[in-house]
Amino acid sequence: MNNIEWKKEYELGVEEIDNQHKKLVGIVNEFLEAQANHSEEKVIGPVIKELVDYTKVHFESEELHMKKHRYPLLIQHKQEHKALIARIVKILKDLGSGNRDVADDIFQLLKNWLLNHILDKDRQYGNFLKNGKV
Repeated sequence: MNNIEWKKEYELGVEEIDNQHKKLVGIVNEFLEAQANHSEEKVIGPVIKELVDYTKVHFESEELHMKKHRYPLLIQHKQEHKALIARIVKILKDLGSGNRDVADDIFQLLKNWLLNHILDKDRQYGNFLKNGKV
């Protein structure tokens, strides 16, 4: 699996959120590197915990920022965040049941969701901040 390479096109122009997105990408890459080195068993627990914890922090931060700027699509954005957390919780339950194959599922989910979410939904917010409209 290839690491995610951060690209300028992922930036929203909101330093705090951009830095959080970079950190999330870094955490995903940490697991992908461990997987490439066949050492994911050693890092899967701590990395997933860090990823889930930091994702929650990021979502709260992003949602507060959107609320502060009266983003009209805040409710929909929060629903997307909630849906992702629900999917992660389900995968973590499978992982807790001893199903180690779900590690790939969670990182594929997060890798794809993270990039798609940044490029679509978060970009809409960045455009709203720049243009004052959705």
